[in-house]
Amino acid sequence: RAIVVFAGAGDQDAAARGAIVRTRTKVRSARREGGIWQVTIEDRMSGQSEEISARMLINAAGPWVDEVIGKALGTT
Repeated sequence: RAIVVFAGAGDQDAAARGAIVRTRTKVRSARREGGIWQVTIEDRMSGQSEEISARMLINAAGPWVDEVIGKALGTT
């Protein structure tokens, strides 16, 4: 099952195929462990954090892709 953090074009299709769509969610960190991504996300409305696991991580941040990578992976 996929988890779509950034909702936009294609999120309804992803949800129809079983993905969990999260809006108003920020990726706080991402690290790869044994071929699996461990991603910490934060709900921007409640401030609550959660760690999720995924086989694949897709950064669809458009013109902000470098900023998202830098912050999530701690390279900035």
